[in-house]
Amino acid sequence: MDDVIALLRMAVPGKAYEFDYGMGNTRKLHHYYLTTNPTDFVEILETYNNGIQISCPFSNKELLLAFADISNVHDDVVFKKLEISFSHLDPFVKALKRFDAFESVRLISSNPIRPKDDWLPFIRSLKKLEVSLNLIKLPEWILGLTNLQSLNLGGNSISRLPEEIAKLNSLEELWLYSNKLVALPETIGELTNLKGLNAADNRLKSIPESIGNLSNLEILDFEENCLEQLPETIANLKSLKRLKLGKNAIKTVPDAIQHLKLDTLDLRENEIEELPAWIGSLPLKNLMLSSNKIKKLPDTIGNLKLLEQLNLHENQLNELPDTIGNLKSLEDLDLSENRLSDIPRSITELDSLKTLDISYNKIQKLPSWMKNFKRKVDVYWNA
Repeated sequence: MDDVIALLRMAVPGKAYEFDYGMGNTRKLHHYYLTTNPTDFVEILETYNNGIQISCPFSNKELLLAFADISNVHDDVVFKKLEISFSHLDPFVKALKRFDAFESVRLISSNPIRPKDDWLPFIRSLKKLEVSLNLIKLPEWILGLTNLQSLNLGGNSISRLPEEIAKLNSLEELWLYSNKLVALPETIGELTNLKGLNAADNRLKSIPESIGNLSNLEILDFEENCLEQLPETIANLKSLKRLKLGKNAIKTVPDAIQHLKLDTLDLRENEIEELPAWIGSLPLKNLMLSSNKIKKLPDTIGNLKLLEQLNLHENQLNELPDTIGNLKSLEDLDLSENRLSDIPRSITELDSLKTLDISYNKIQKLPSWMKNFKRKVDVYWNA
């Protein structure tokens, strides 16, 4: 415990401390959370006479500490996870080089920082890295972390990825959301171990053809970009389960999607006017189509036997096909803010339905047969 006391005294010099000795031996710690500002953790610090009482709600594998130096930590302590919140990283670097077993590192700063290329090359075992540093480009030292399995660069200001991103060929997750990307390099298709790719909230106008090489991809998120179409190679993503394309400028549902085995398709807030007949051939559980310009649904919509959620909020629907009653797994149906004057009686055959929203349509009166649902259904409607 002496090393803990030393660390805390460095964090708040001149203070006395009381400790909860249930924290255990620091030699067993696997998680350390670092910050140069002890007040970040005010929720676990209580005023105690003239000092500070530390209570730790974590197990002996996790200890939440506020300190500015780690030079006094026992040599035999093996850390697996590191989180640093800072304004200036340099004071940490010398001490951090004592540890080479980190598997997960999270670097966060609210101030613009220009990372040095020699920050983390010593972490050879690193598998997971999250960097939110107001970056404008990808630091070169990241490209040397070839054991990385998860890289989160979300919430930066990166405008382009280097072609050398292909060096990180162990990646299974690549999160690029909320940056300023205008394009992705063709070499992204060389990251063939990727299972998740999130490039939402960027400025992408196109997707490289090489995306079709990512045969292990299960999750693909291009929401909130400037896309009008997808490359035909999307059809090659045989492992893809979730495709998110909301908040783009897509006018026609890409035909390549019909070759996929999706359980979730999100096309909300686009400019789609019509659904293709093949939509009924997908094994969908969730279909999100709100805020488009759809006037009519194809009869094949009733073939979506696995569908649990169907959102058609804010479209231009004038009618619904009777086949909508075939959606035996459907639990939530949102038809609000359309132009419907009535709904088909077959809707009472939706055995799994829990919620039905038909508010803000042209329906003047609920039909009496609406009482014939086989289970309790929450119906939202306004005259």
